[in-house]
Amino acid sequence: MERGILKFQALYRGHRQRLLYKKAIRNNAYSEKVVKEMLSTEQSYVKGLKTCIECYMQPLVAQRILTTQEATSIFSKIEEIHAANSKICALIEERVALWT
Repeated sequence: MERGILKFQALYRGHRQRLLYKKAIRNNAYSEKVVKEMLSTEQSYVKGLKTCIECYMQPLVAQRILTTQEATSIFSKIEEIHAANSKICALIEERVALWT
């Protein structure tokens, strides 16, 4: 009888460990999906900022359609925001490269 109880306990422990392992795999896959979505969103945002700077702000100022003051009023600190977000994007890319 004692042997049967020990066998049942071993089977139960094995079953429980498999469930925990499956849960850990599922959580890891979800976390990876979230991080990749964050990276994709950040890359898209940085690309949009760059487009705004290169295709709109700089040509408008260079052709003197807008004064520097008008450009600052319209575009605020877009170049600083672009620089900061580019750094953030690079850091996320490094982390994702190490993780996967």
